[in-house]
Amino acid sequence: MTALELAVRFGKTLLIQEMDTIDPALFPLLRGDFISHGPRSVVQVGEKLMDYNEDFKLFLTTRNPKPDLPPSSVALLSIVNFSTTRAGLTGQLLAVTIQHEKPQLEERKSALLAKEESQKVELNKLEESLLEELANAQVVSWRTRV
Repeated sequence: MTALELAVRFGKTLLIQEMDTIDPALFPLLRGDFISHGPRSVVQVGEKLMDYNEDFKLFLTTRNPKPDLPPSSVALLSIVNFSTTRAGLTGQLLAVTIQHEKPQLEERKSALLAKEESQKVELNKLEESLLEELANAQVVSWRTRV
């Protein structure tokens, strides 16, 4: 039995690494083409008909930043890009260094971020109340005489 068949049958997690293209045999699994045979579900993968356990999970990974995936398969997948940027790494390293060297600055930063969030919420509430008052205000027309 293959690793795929065992994972599908027993509800295990399967990780396939360095997957730049998707094997057509995986499409029935990705689409969820399950056939009910009484109380159990089966799926046809390639030539084999195998039992399907609902706990089965499939992860496909690649180091290729732009894998060659046909549009039909992109609709079936949830794509997550875990690549990092130089600016993101710089920010994370700076935060760790500041937390280690001067923890009081990190605490102050956290307090300021929390204050900023609460002020954003308050600003949003004030904007909504202002819009509501404007919507409920009576229109007064001013006419000038010439």
